[in-house]
Amino acid sequence: MSNTALNAALRASSFKKHKTINKFSKTQCWSAFHPTERNVRILVDTGIKASGNQTTQAKVKAVFINNANQWRNIVPEQACKPADITKAISDVQTKAAKVPVCKFCYSKKFVAKSGKTVCASACWTNRNNGGNNNMKKSTKWHRKVPKVTKMPKPAKATKPSSTPTYALIQIKPGDMVQLAKYDSSCNITYIHKGFLGTVSKVESQIKLGDNIDVFWMKKDYETVPTWAMPYSNRIDRSGDRYCYHVISRDDVEIKNK
Repeated sequence: MSNTALNAALRASSFKKHKTINKFSKTQCWSAFHPTERNVRILVDTGIKASGNQTTQAKVKAVFINNANQWRNIVPEQACKPADITKAISDVQTKAAKVPVCKFCYSKKFVAKSGKTVCASACWTNRNNGGNNNMKKSTKWHRKVPKVTKMPKPAKATKPSSTPTYALIQIKPGDMVQLAKYDSSCNITYIHKGFLGTVSKVESQIKLGDNIDVFWMKKDYETVPTWAMPYSNRIDRSGDRYCYHVISRDDVEIKNK
């Protein structure tokens, strides 16, 4: 396969050419988002040098882009002949869809340098002070007990809010959705017209709602970055985050209102 035919095949598969070459191999690279998996990008090293010379092999791999815009390898690099690039891309896409996700933030998992399989977004750093079980012991050791002659009055217990912090919107495969923001009564306050997509997969979860995968036909990542996109059928009552809004059906139910 010639260089022109290889570039045309990648362009036909919605891949975009990187402006800079690979600083290690000095070759041209192309990439595109996975058709169904959130924040997963397929990266193709064509093996074409800056001079236009073609090496013997092309390479394909899958990466997950986390909230810090870091690319984590979730599918190892797969070498192939330039003529077999379409088949290699399909194989990597299939493997990327089977990579397990974190049960807390639903990010893909990858193998770290330590050899352990961990969350690509490192969400454990935001839970329990980075998972440090000795925090209570350390705090108690530094605490100075003041001398008091009178016991302080206990603080009045506040009643928990009866309004739940989120609700669940009914979403089915094939639904056409947009991004929207909701108020505390689950009424829509704003609709982002820069996004329009079709639900390709609904994966049921026990506590956190259903995990939703959307094939976006229209997307404006300049106004809403990928890390701020919704990943489930939960409705944020605070109005701070974008959620899904079904526009293809009128019988959409909202639970836990």
